[in-house]
Amino acid sequence: MELPNRDEHEAAIATALATVAQRHRHEIAEFMGDVPDMDHVPEEFWQRMEDETAEAIQDSLLDTFSASSHLHGWGHKKTEKKALREVRQGISDAAFAAYGWATDRARAFARYWTTSTRERIRVGLENPAEPPPIDVTQAEHEQATQTPRAISSGEFNVLLDATFSPQRIETVAIDEVTRARHAGAETARDATVGLGGNDRWRTQRDDRVCHICEPNEGKRRDDWPAKFAEGPPCHPRCRCWIEYQDLETDQYGREWTIPMVDEWNFPLPGNLR
Repeated sequence: MELPNRDEHEAAIATALATVAQRHRHEIAEFMGDVPDMDHVPEEFWQRMEDETAEAIQDSLLDTFSASSHLHGWGHKKTEKKALREVRQGISDAAFAAYGWATDRARAFARYWTTSTRERIRVGLENPAEPPPIDVTQAEHEQATQTPRAISSGEFNVLLDATFSPQRIETVAIDEVTRARHAGAETARDATVGLGGNDRWRTQRDDRVCHICEPNEGKRRDDWPAKFAEGPPCHPRCRCWIEYQDLETDQYGREWTIPMVDEWNFPLPGNLR
């Protein structure tokens, strides 16, 4: 079942990421100086960027995971602080699963984001775009471009704008909502009634569905392609979701989850009590 307010979840992640990303963009520009040089950026900054990125998006990831697990019959929607408090008190395994997944995923995403950002900047500095002058021959242009040149301040600003662009942030927000929604649903189902071979893959069935996802529309879990065995997302900006086999549908086509199941207490590691 798709989240009814998916757009709000995407906006929450995008806003959180954009806020911290713009601060990091300005810090990188200051570190680099007038003649941009990656060596001017201290290693401590990259580690701090990773830590701050993870912290910025964790709450939104937890909210999406919890909303999805609640929608699929397990647990209750929680804020990060409430989930952490319940975990420490040993109240529910739903809170434990939500907080644990969001923490791990926020860290994994932050590591990817920081590493890929660093690589984008490095490649951009080493290969500044430069259109060939119209008054030289092709041979002269090829010879000239064999010699590396320093990137200009204007080109560097364009590089940073592209690296931290709203489009890039929007893409990862879509991806992370799809991932959190799917993880919450799968975890809830697995913990309650189990995952079934008749669970079906669903696309958004609109004009934005891509050629990768379209063939999966309506396929039973047992028939999913091996490379998509874990479910969505299967590519950037994927919005697919899973229709579970025992969801009921009313006369208007709206789906309702199975009844909520009781949660139970369980012992926690000492460091989480």
